[in-house]
Amino acid sequence: MQQVALDVPGVRSRDAERAVTSALINLPGVQWVATSSPTGVVGIRFDPAATELKELLEAVEAAGYPSTF
Repeated sequence: MQQVALDVPGVRSRDAERAVTSALINLPGVQWVATSSPTGVVGIRFDPAATELKELLEAVEAAGYPSTF
């Protein structure tokens, strides 16, 4: 398992937290997602053999919230 923290500046509300969490938790290999609207940081634990970091970033962007690693 691997853990990463993404900077997602647009995540500043509960609705944004839910949208990003939902987009990520449905990806293969993602075990855990913690989203913090006060900081705009999203923590993710995932299996890199099942999902690449690029796919995590794409899922967050598809939910409407561009992010950086």
